Amino acid sequence: MLAHQKIIALLLFSASTAVIAATAPFDFSGKVSGGYDSNPAQTNVNQGFAFVHTDLDAAYHASDALTVGINGWNRDFTANNLMSRLTLYSDWAHDIAQGLGLLTVSLAAAAYRDRIVPADERDEMALMLRYDHILDARNNLSISGELRQLAYQQAALPWAGRPGSDPREHEMRERNPIKPLEIMQNGADASGRTDWQTATRLDLTHYWSPTRSSVLTVSIDRCASPIATEAFMRHNIGGVLRWEPRPKWSLEFNFDWSRLRYDAAPQQHERIDLQRGLGIELRRRIDLNSAWFCRSDWLNSDSTHPERGFQQQVNSCGVAWSF
Repeated sequence: MLAHQKIIALLLFSASTAVIAATAPFDFSGKVSGGYDSNPAQTNVNQGFAFVHTDLDAAYHASDALTVGINGWNRDFTANNLMSRLTLYSDWAHDIAQGLGLLTVSLAAAAYRDRIVPADERDEMALMLRYDHILDARNNLSISGELRQLAYQQAALPWAGRPGSDPREHEMRERNPIKPLEIMQNGADASGRTDWQTATRLDLTHYWSPTRSSVLTVSIDRCASPIATEAFMRHNIGGVLRWEPRPKWSLEFNFDWSRLRYDAAPQQHERIDLQRGLGIELRRRIDLNSAWFCRSDWLNSDSTHPERGFQQQVNSCGVAWSF
């Protein structure tokens, strides 16, 4: 019943915001979906849960260059499990290269809370620089760099959180400690731990036709942590193919491959995770401002520590809107 009350409140909030957006420089978007996650804790022993996911974003355009906004999402699982994230952000954008390029500087502060994996609960601050450039009529190039501080809120043993502790994903990870690591750290925990992550990303977008486009992504992430075993390097390559077979209908296929290496751990405990992901989404526009969608994602992770490997499938359907 509580989940239904939340949805009603969100819908009422979205309706009132739409009225404001009609008379002020506001953008508002959101989505509500329901689905099933076969392995939300991402352990080698699957335990699935149904969920309701809500996501809301409100942005105010203070000027042609400056936008400030707030984004919040929560994923409410059965069995009283909940993940939520609240982000305040500002974007400053400026045209360069005679209008062919766009430079964006972003600042953000976020709070992430997780009842399934409390070790991942943290507050964040981030600075991001992004440059988008129109190469020609069919190709766009984007280059971005990010510096992010992650201040963890809970005491935890090494490798207690999700792989890579990636703030941009909804992945989760098991909390079972490995005794050799516990001994190696002399009982140290992550209480008061603050990590620093840097990320560099390149996106190449190609428009094959008015109804077909693709995006190829390459990224490198690096994490420095006071807990030596949590430091890592991640190499990732991914792609998205979008197709509109008919008016109002669209299909999206995506793939991801990443290699995550915890290179600061002693050799006998070195850990490398290889992850492969596939996804597909079907979307149909209801009108200019709304659409319904169904999505399915599959993730497989192999690790040099077999107890850290897992498989996960997430299926969901819902409604998205914007004003």
